[in-house]
Amino acid sequence: MARTITFIAASLLTLSSPTVAPAQDDPSATATATTEGAQEPIEEVVVRGRRTLFALRREMQDARENVWEVFSAINSDDDFDIACTSTPRTGSRYKNRTCQPRYADNATRRAGQELARRMSVCAPGDSTCLEAAMQMATGEAQAHLAIIPYMDKRLDDEFHRLAVEQPELATAILEYLAKEHEYDEAIRSREGSRASSRNAQPQGAPRTDP
Repeated sequence: MARTITFIAASLLTLSSPTVAPAQDDPSATATATTEGAQEPIEEVVVRGRRTLFALRREMQDARENVWEVFSAINSDDDFDIACTSTPRTGSRYKNRTCQPRYADNATRRAGQELARRMSVCAPGDSTCLEAAMQMATGEAQAHLAIIPYMDKRLDDEFHRLAVEQPELATAILEYLAKEHEYDEAIRSREGSRASSRNAQPQGAPRTDP
């Protein structure tokens, strides 16, 4: 599910239950908890002691996936369960990290199975049969995938409800937001340091006074 849950911040504003109030002392930022993330190479700049930007990013990703784990454990429909997987990136030692709900995985798998079934009846090299099979499979695949937007809306509603009602999920969200805030602050600090270094006048520069 390659999209952004943008309503987490709004959900946090409604968390007025005394059972979750202490967690709101954690630093927070506007939420952009994505369900798809790639492990990009991050410059190993040390921030806040020995922690690097890569480590901070990893902590943020782990906190985000903890949100999905908590949500998967308490939601009302197994089709809403969110699983994260890593796949090798072509020509790179880094991996893509993707998180999707079960209903999206099922719809994609069924669409692929239908294409394979249609093509399997064609003789090798029969381009006419293969083309017809792909056209028919495309229409059937669209029917399988059409359910995803509907299920996305249901998942959004379920997530919003549980974020308000369940302290465990609210706490996980706040912990993620705190990690995201820490990472963003580290990025801004690094950019500020670079800007200061560029603007600083070199020591020993010749004077230009008349």
